[in-house]
Amino acid sequence: MMTTCAFKGCPNVRLSFTDKCAFHKSRSKCCVQDCPNMVYARNRCVRHGGKKTCQVQGCGGNVRGGDWCTKHGGHIVKRYCTTEGCTKQAHAQQKCVSHGGGRYCRAPGCSQHIRVGGFCNQHQAQKPAPPSASSDSELWDGVLHTLLVSDCSVFDTLKDDDWTWLNELTAMLSIPA
Repeated sequence: MMTTCAFKGCPNVRLSFTDKCAFHKSRSKCCVQDCPNMVYARNRCVRHGGKKTCQVQGCGGNVRGGDWCTKHGGHIVKRYCTTEGCTKQAHAQQKCVSHGGGRYCRAPGCSQHIRVGGFCNQHQAQKPAPPSASSDSELWDGVLHTLLVSDCSVFDTLKDDDWTWLNELTAMLSIPA
């Protein structure tokens, strides 16, 4: 009979030598008897004291920032824009995007903020297309010209098999002979 992993909610099949699956095999279980949760800290899961609790008398909420839960003033510290009167979250240079905190598009002369891959929405759509077949053949034409014509001594060393291969290559690339 195949049984599942001992961790709560894990549908994976357990390994033969442990009660855990391959993903959880190196993770510890909470020290509280019959608790199926993974250890968070101090050999306990969050529910059983692995995370600090709120300092307010009688509150058992987990801390979110400092020593308090979200109900009692604990919060994650966010950086805000340093421009006077602005309440937006800061990005770069301690400023929001509206006040110059974002990065700009890499396209020459563009002052829009980046959205995808270093470009604004307009220039992301206008990225150069991959080379077409005609430009590929132009590239090969230049390569062949460089290899063969610029150094005429190459012609003296080519064998019949080399010429056959070269003719097949130029025909395949549709390069005029």
